[in-house]
Amino acid sequence: MIEGFEILTSDLVRNVLLGSVFLFLLFIIFRKEQDARLNWAMFYSFLWVFCALFLVNGLSVRWQFWSFSEESVTLIPHDLFFDWVVFWGVVVPFLMKGRYLVMTAIFLLWLDVLFMPLLAKIGVLHLGTNWLVGEVLLILVVFIPSQLWFRFSYEDKLHSWRSFFQVLVMAFMVFIGIPFLGSGYQLNTFSLSVFSMAIWAQIIFAISLPSLIAVVDLVEKGQGTPFPYDETKTLVRSGVYAYIRNPIQWSLTLLFVPLAILYQSPLLFLGGLVSIAYMIGVSNPHEKIAMNQRYGRQWKQYQKSVPAWYFKWHPTTVTPAKIYFNKNCVICSSLGRWIARRKPYHLELLDASRHDLVLGSLQYENAEGVTYSSIKALASSFEHINLAWASLGWLMRLPVVSPILQIIVDTMGIGESCDVS
Repeated sequence: MIEGFEILTSDLVRNVLLGSVFLFLLFIIFRKEQDARLNWAMFYSFLWVFCALFLVNGLSVRWQFWSFSEESVTLIPHDLFFDWVVFWGVVVPFLMKGRYLVMTAIFLLWLDVLFMPLLAKIGVLHLGTNWLVGEVLLILVVFIPSQLWFRFSYEDKLHSWRSFFQVLVMAFMVFIGIPFLGSGYQLNTFSLSVFSMAIWAQIIFAISLPSLIAVVDLVEKGQGTPFPYDETKTLVRSGVYAYIRNPIQWSLTLLFVPLAILYQSPLLFLGGLVSIAYMIGVSNPHEKIAMNQRYGRQWKQYQKSVPAWYFKWHPTTVTPAKIYFNKNCVICSSLGRWIARRKPYHLELLDASRHDLVLGSLQYENAEGVTYSSIKALASSFEHINLAWASLGWLMRLPVVSPILQIIVDTMGIGESCDVS
């Protein structure tokens, strides 16, 4: 009798929650005054909660913080997962608009502490001894980042952080989400040696490199992000975009090949075909209209000179640039002569003493207003030679790599020896 009552109560609670969530979504969709920026910001928040909750809840179940009475391949009943994602990813951002983050996080933590035992009492889930640790983990990894992404997008600021969230979400979908579905809801255990895994990791990184540096270029040069709604303010034609028009889509399409082999799932090969179909049927037509409207003749010229699906070997149409060297510095002058011998395209090598400002090291400036110094300047000059040297330059300009290289250069005192007197 008691067990039947618990099942009835559990079903009632879950149905009420699900119904309430759907009613709120209907209100969001059909409300009269629509705010595109708000809607996109809520979508980003929803996206983060969906991906992060999938991971954190899986870890919480594995670490026995809690478990659910109903078995599911996602380790949480689908209706409860949906309710959770919508409440944290849509309802809270809509009501709070990203404000009072700390207070909201504390309030939600208090709600969970209050209601989780009640859900356990009616048989929806089972709580482990350290379940509060899982709750704190959810707030820190799932809720707070989702609200930050919402606020940065809603207020149109911090493009670099918005792009960082986008990269993490895309990485989750490509490396975990899609393989999870493609392998029949089971992540196969790799049976490869450490050496083989290292080789595959390098292959995957090499394929991902153009898309990673493309994100950097869209943020630093275009003042935008890779997502269509967070469009760039200027047309980016330098860096990786001097060699290929769609580096991100190129990487995402080709990545399905090593992933299909690693996850032992032939279905993942179809992901590449779907990506190509999406580009031909959806992305390209949309891009043609949107880019023509935003950049007109500038876009048409760029479109004719740079291929969409394969890399050029020489950047014949790269944005003109200048790089300043100190001729009194042995290292700088040697680098200048080395670059000159490779006959870079549209790159003028000048003496640093001719610059209006006193330069501390190498200085790179292009016609789009992009300015780099030291390691990034040298890396950008490589992009004017050919695809092989440009790839090295892209690696050197990555956010994690360039600071490390710069520290090495500064430690060796190379920058000080290049000062213009």
